[in-house]
Amino acid sequence: MENILEFIRAALPWIAMGLLLAIFVARSAARKRKNESKSDDYGAEGMCLGMCLGTAIGTSFDNNTGIGL
Repeated sequence: MENILEFIRAALPWIAMGLLLAIFVARSAARKRKNESKSDDYGAEGMCLGMCLGTAIGTSFDNNTGIGL
């Protein structure tokens, strides 16, 4: 049982990143269909992806910066 919990703790950040990336891609595709002439700023999505990816990598290498923040 302990090995299963360790696996879940190791895999959960990567699963969350994959789901987050899929949501952003789906939202981006839906926006392109609705309004093709309007230019969008993707700064917020980039910051969210960067923070989530940094937290996932930090957790994977046993350097949990998210708890420190």
